[in-house]
Amino acid sequence: MDSDENKAQPSCRILIQSADTPQMVRIDTFPCSIGRLPDCDITIADPTVSGQHATLLVNADGKLVIQDENSTNGTYRGEQPIT
Repeated sequence: MDSDENKAQPSCRILIQSADTPQMVRIDTFPCSIGRLPDCDITIADPTVSGQHATLLVNADGKLVIQDENSTNGTYRGEQPIT
């Protein structure tokens, strides 16, 4: 049996705060694209959100990482900008 089959699949919940009401979203599939474009995995209809705003992915250590995709207004964790 392949050792990768025994690894737990990561999941997370993120709070999306935009001009609309904040929403909690559960993510089970990675990478996960977030943005205003309809082909993003999570679509946010907000003019402050870039078309392809950010991506959630799992790094080589199995940790969840959020990556800003050169968005116009930046991506934040709390009040800390993601660089």
